[in-house]
This record gives sequence, C-alpha cells and structure tokens, in this order.
Amino acid sequence: MNIVHVVASLKVGGLERFVSDLAAEQAGRGHGVAVLELFAAEGDRIAVMPPAAAVPAGLRAGASRPAGILRLRRLLRAAHPDIVHAHNTFALGWCALPCRLLGLPVVMTKHGMGTEGRRGLLYRFPRRIVCVSEPMRTRLAARYPGVAGRAAVIANGVPFADHGPGARAAMRARLDIDGQDTAVVWVGRVAPEKALDGLLAAWREAAGCGGGGAGAGRAKLALIGDGPLRTGLEDRAAEMGLSGSVRFLGHRGDARELLPAFDLFVLPSREEGMPIALLEAQAAGLPALVTRVGAMPRIVEEGATGWIVEPGDAAGLTVALRSALAADRAELRRMGEDARRRAKAEFSIGICAARYDEVYAAVAGGG
Repeated sequence: MNIVHVVASLKVGGLERFVSDLAAEQAGRGHGVAVLELFAAEGDRIAVMPPAAAVPAGLRAGASRPAGILRLRRLLRAAHPDIVHAHNTFALGWCALPCRLLGLPVVMTKHGMGTEGRRGLLYRFPRRIVCVSEPMRTRLAARYPGVAGRAAVIANGVPFADHGPGARAAMRARLDIDGQDTAVVWVGRVAPEKALDGLLAAWREAAGCGGGGAGAGRAKLALIGDGPLRTGLEDRAAEMGLSGSVRFLGHRGDARELLPAFDLFVLPSREEGMPIALLEAQAAGLPALVTRVGAMPRIVEEGATGWIVEPGDAAGLTVALRSALAADRAELRRMGEDARRRAKAEFSIGICAARYDEVYAAVAGGG
C-alpha cells in the first residue's frame, strides 16, 4: 500500500516525531511511504528516515491558496497513494480539496485536545477520523455529532530500544550528572500550556531550594526543549535561586537517547493529547509525574508507575514532587521497569502501525 502522510511541517515536536516513527515502521512493513511537508520548518527539524521519503510541498506563508492547492494536487497525483493520512486539521485543510479532486481516500488523526473553530467543518471530508485517546473521541463526537460513526481511537506509539547495562552511566557522563544525584527531566516545547512556571515554583519547594525539601542538595532538574518562553523562564529560575539545580538544555536531537540518564520524568501540563515525550520516557524505563489531562491518566498508573496531580494544583504538584524525590533509587527503578513493561504491551510503534493498517484496509476497501 502506498501511504502519504501530510504534516504542516517537520519542525521539532511530538506530532512530527510520531509521524517520522510511524512512517519508518510502515516502510519496514513493506508499504511505500512518503511524508509531505506543507511548509518548510525553520531551524531544527525532524528527519524522515529512509526508505520512507520526505517530500517538500514548497508552500509559502501568504502565497496564493489556489496555487498551493493545485501544487498539492500535482504532488499527490504523482505519488499515486492508496491512502492520504493528514495529521491535524491544518494539514487536512490543505489536502482535503486536492484529494477530493483526485478521488483519494483520506484518514485524519487528531493529535490535540484543542477546539477547531471553523476548521471543524473539515471533519466532513475524512473517511476515518482517528483520535489518540478515548476522552478526545468522546469530546469530538459531542461537539460534531456527524463524525461519531467515523471516529476511531488509536493510541500513539514509540519505538522500544533495548538499552544496554552501561547506557545509564554513559548518558549521565555525557550530561555531567553526578552518580548520587536524583536526576529529573522534562521534555517538550517551552510554551504556556506546559506550565513550566508552576514546575519551577514546585521545584524550589520540593527540592529544598527554598524550603528544606527531602531532596535538598541532591536533586537536579533538566529541561530539554526550546520555545517562546525559554528566555523568560531562564531569567525567572535565576531570580528564584535555582541556577544550581535547574539546567535549560535547549533542543537536543539526542533527547530520546539521553532519557536513560534520568530517574524521573515530569510533565505538569495544563493541556495535552497523548504526549510522545511521556511514552518515550516510559520506553526508557522512567516513572513519571504528570497532570490529569488528555490521555496521561491512562498512560500513568498512580502509585505503580508514577504520580498524577490535578492541572493547576500548585500544592498538589509540590507534594507529589517531594514524594517522588524522597523515594529511594531502587523504588524509582522498580516503578520505571513497570512503566516500560506496561507501555511496551500497549504503546509500541509496531502495535500502533498494525492498528492503522486495519483502518487503511477498511478505508481503501470502501468502508
């Protein structure tokens, strides 16, 4: 089967990482796979690994939309796809008409929980709409009743590599993490919905930087990622006296490989769909502290593989973080091993690709 994924761009992000992983897995299963990038990403970007191919559409902001639609029609006709798979409504908005003109079946994945406004009208076009969690499907069907019969749920997936016995020590050495430190990591885009301001405040209290927490002097927090709030948060961390325990590492192309260096993953977001960063952390064998948003309560089991707090609950986040830092290293490892085992059984990229194969087959067969 020939599959064309359509994305807004290949800028660094969870959606883009997922599409790259899915394309690689599908190519390994014998499909012909291309990733059509509508607008060229500026700065750091996600690579699409051969034999899957990245195809730049060459669209430019402010350019004529009719000309862009015609260009996409030419590119799609040349690709001869059996399925066009759009990721989020922005990509769907560009490829819906060319696909209609060419008679190509469209599958669309909704990755985030945000509302669509007028873009919601686009949901009439795909033959299947895939949501990454059941709460997302329920919310979508309530807002757009006409999609209920075409909406399915397929959880995101990530690759599960086997980390050798020396991986942890090697990665800690790469990051200059002391062997006695409890190392905590956050990965994502430094943006308002990630609630990093609240994380810094909780860290100051829980890690003993401003209130004698249990982890005083031995806990370190690494923030991996970039975004519009990074400079302001770095300044804020310095003002709070956190420079000795909080490091802003910026974008790291090797973030996935670095995860085994850490003892705990934290993601206190105000809004999420099904975050790839959390799945990658579990694949690396880390317990997680997360908020009760999106699919995260399905991924993390309270007390067994991590901690869950309500979004915006500053006191609750501080208490949970203090509890996590007070746990001994063996307990954190046990929780992380459980997290990896459970995630591998449900959230591997192979399982995800197999479920998409079923959807594609039904759609290509006229279902």
